[in-house]
Amino acid sequence: AQAAEGDKKGFSNAIRNVVFMGMGEPLNNYPNVINACKSIIDRRRWNLAHGRVTVSTVGVINRMRDLTRDLPEVNLALSLHAPNQKMRSAIVPTAKAYPIEGLIEALDEHMLAVLSRGDDGKDSEEEMVKKRQAASKRKRAMIEYVMLEGDTSTLECAHQLGKLCEGRHLIVNLIPYNQTNVKDVLRCPSESHMKEFQ
Repeated sequence: AQAAEGDKKGFSNAIRNVVFMGMGEPLNNYPNVINACKSIIDRRRWNLAHGRVTVSTVGVINRMRDLTRDLPEVNLALSLHAPNQKMRSAIVPTAKAYPIEGLIEALDEHMLAVLSRGDDGKDSEEEMVKKRQAASKRKRAMIEYVMLEGDTSTLECAHQLGKLCEGRHLIVNLIPYNQTNVKDVLRCPSESHMKEFQ
């Protein structure tokens, strides 16, 4: 509605990026999210570039792969709360169904999808590094790492996160946890600690 109103007033160019996140799991609402993405990038409608549309997920592997099949040009962001499966499962109950290695693999597949059509899949490690570099210039695959005070923001976890991303051209955003006024025991670490983690 805001975008339509903006268009009437002649300032629709103010909308430069669209991110599906923070409203429940977007990939659990797959048909509607895909239809919305297609409308946003449709030249006859909003005509936003594919690379300006991002779908964020807490990690639903089968739907991540569906997105790669249906809209490989849009960006994909993985919201990660911990760099290993044990810690992640303690924070996000649904994580038990989706192993962290599978999430990173699906994210990597999405990153490479634009380049891999017609590929035989027999590239050397060096060729894969070059492909990832080339893919990163065309679109982004991101990890949004939620910074929580405690075990998941230790320097050891920073190293584990680095190892998880090793050899891949992924953008890692550190997202400060936003504490609410409900009975919330989670907090964001200090700014100085976040810089050290980085």
